[in-house]
Amino acid sequence: LVNRVSTVFNAEQIEGIPEYKLDVNNLEFELDEAMENLIENMQIEIFHKGNKAVYFPEEDFIIIPEERQFKSEYDYKSTLLHELAHATGHPSRLDRDIQHKFGSKEYAKEELRAEIASSFLCQEFHLDPSEDNLDNHKAYIQSWIGILKNDSSELFKSIKDANKISDYMLEKSDLVNLKNKNLEQVL
Repeated sequence: LVNRVSTVFNAEQIEGIPEYKLDVNNLEFELDEAMENLIENMQIEIFHKGNKAVYFPEEDFIIIPEERQFKSEYDYKSTLLHELAHATGHPSRLDRDIQHKFGSKEYAKEELRAEIASSFLCQEFHLDPSEDNLDNHKAYIQSWIGILKNDSSELFKSIKDANKISDYMLEKSDLVNLKNKNLEQVL
């Protein structure tokens, strides 16, 4: 690891530079295409049925309710991203030990990883959460942190792992290329 020091100036601090305005939030990219790429490139089957979202590590598939059963597109996609985050633990992907008894410390760690990764990905995919969505993420994370209260560093470890998970999933979604393609069209 090499540290480098660079002097950086904001364009507003330099005289004579014309104002540049590009609102990247208005760039359109195909979220559905990115989600399809993610599922296809992770090589995982998803079955839409039932009333609960669950990843089955032994069989390597996800069951999730139909999208119409969720309150919003955000609720459906964030839940799907959460389950896909669990699926990254499969030996054919990031190979994490993810088969733990509900309520155990290890189970809580995996739930934290998946929920935090899902939150990171929602931001990358420009899925705009409501206040209720944010409160739900927060409550879910806090419910699992309680199990880990004896290990204060565990949240930071979970965030680090969640970052690896979200990086893997972003790569599989090909989101960067989809965004760049749309950026080129705008410019």
